[in-house]
Amino acid sequence: AIQHGLADPAADPTVTAGFLEPVLNDCRHCHPNHHSEQVALLTGHGGVNVAHAVPHAMIGSRLNCRACHTQEAIDGKGDDTLRATQQGCAACHGDDYIRLFDQWKHEIETYVSEGEEALRRVARLVESAASAGGAVSPDASAALERARINLSLVRNGGGMHNRPFALQLIDAARRDIAAAEALLAPRNE
Repeated sequence: AIQHGLADPAADPTVTAGFLEPVLNDCRHCHPNHHSEQVALLTGHGGVNVAHAVPHAMIGSRLNCRACHTQEAIDGKGDDTLRATQQGCAACHGDDYIRLFDQWKHEIETYVSEGEEALRRVARLVESAASAGGAVSPDASAALERARINLSLVRNGGGMHNRPFALQLIDAARRDIAAAEALLAPRNE
């Protein structure tokens, strides 16, 4: 007869390690979409209203995450991780990339922050119009949702994973925010 019982890891730690090994060796078992935003940026996919896919040049060179993420670090949960650094770029591209890395990172962070602020501002206008009993165009709400999706992809995926595509996503978000705001403007008839 089958007898179920809890394993006592203190008595035999190999019991616990043995059945956990398959999932510990494949993170995707428990985290099926982990790093999906980074992969989307690297491959130039995802987002809304972007003209075409723009894969990162490193994809064409068949380089994976470990080409750039070389520095050992500790993440926010206290776990070991590997971080990308300017030195990772300079190792292949030369010291000029240290300056470019900082410049590009600042550029993306600034544009995303500006976009998120504009998104919040126009979303407040939509809320105000709706609470005042005004009709809000569904096109305005849809445009704001598209902008939110694109900005979220760049923020959560780390725009440095594909700067050209991240800038396209940010530009698409800016256009959608401006379109939503224009739809809220009173019309002179």
